[in-house]
Amino acid sequence: MKRLLCLLMMCILLSGAVAALAAPEEGKHVTVATVDYSVPYWEQAISYPRVIELQHSGEHNGMLIATYELYSAQGTPGYNIHVSRDGGETWEKTAIVKEKDAALHSAWQPYLYELPLELGEMKAGTLLLAACSIDPGCTRRSELQIYRSFDQGKNWEQYSTIAAGGGSLTGVWEPFLMMLPDGRLACYYSDCTERESHSQKIVMRYSEDGVNWSRTMEIVALRDQPLRPGMSTVARMNDGRYIMTYEICHQENPGYGNPVYYRFSEDGIDWGNPADAGIKVVTDEGAVPGSCPYIAYLPGAGEKGLLLMTSAFQTPYQTKGNIVYINDNLGAEDAWRAWYQPKNYRIAPKAYSRAIFPASDGITAYFVSNNPDAKSTKGFYKMVFLYVTFGETPIQ
Repeated sequence: MKRLLCLLMMCILLSGAVAALAAPEEGKHVTVATVDYSVPYWEQAISYPRVIELQHSGEHNGMLIATYELYSAQGTPGYNIHVSRDGGETWEKTAIVKEKDAALHSAWQPYLYELPLELGEMKAGTLLLAACSIDPGCTRRSELQIYRSFDQGKNWEQYSTIAAGGGSLTGVWEPFLMMLPDGRLACYYSDCTERESHSQKIVMRYSEDGVNWSRTMEIVALRDQPLRPGMSTVARMNDGRYIMTYEICHQENPGYGNPVYYRFSEDGIDWGNPADAGIKVVTDEGAVPGSCPYIAYLPGAGEKGLLLMTSAFQTPYQTKGNIVYINDNLGAEDAWRAWYQPKNYRIAPKAYSRAIFPASDGITAYFVSNNPDAKSTKGFYKMVFLYVTFGETPIQ
């Protein structure tokens, strides 16, 4: 079966002025691959799209690496790796990363990370992929694995297990990697292994060599058992602080809305009282983002940099374009606003777990999302790519 990937690219140059937002300059759309229409559409779907720009790899700096979670009714085929050497205009599939244990499937939530510093035997520029493997029935065993590549994503080896859990009710999910200033590699993830006390909690482990991992440390572990904090992502701001966003679901009340919360840390390890839900994201118009948030930070956009966050939806419900939540005051509670990407960047209103990556220039953000196309009836069937340059003046 041919693997599914359709990526389109647009370049939108924003000077930071309101007028530029009203009439952005459009780039061309590029289709990299098309679906194999001999395969029934409902047998495959894309989720968790991710992209990074290499920034610690010498002559390879500027290369884009992308991956995603690929579902197929015929099994879990692994994580496709796609590379672009021209800023996202064209892409080439270079590898498939797979779990080596035959009792587990390469299943969910891949996350790409380039080491900025040496870690154990790995040099700066080593490419890591963290993801969740689980047994075929999703009932017994889950593991957060790390794979590594020394040649910009062409070849991969399974390297380390971060954490292990049970099946879908008691598993471990959603890894997010970040190297701390002291050289330790942190992994933030969702943990359901203490289900009687916490339906789910956000925890972390760190490693000094990428092989041996610390004890589990709680970050968000709410006393109300049905509450499910998860899908954490982290960014570091110019003032040295870390910011983490996450959703909070209520397993006994689907109408709860999965609102997005956030919190800060001075060192990436101590995030305050785990029993505290954190700060709810509320925009200046009173809207609350919901589900699968992703946070990124542009250090050069404005005097204090620019936080960018995506989510699947918001309440009250809003269908106008593709919403990006921005904050130009280092995460201040009263500084969240909604910015609407252009309507011609067609994106599903509820695209699941879209991602953002800050480019090396400090003012450009790469966005990736999973979208349906004209024949989609279930799930998401293409991955789209966009970059936006915000300029040195923040959006007004």
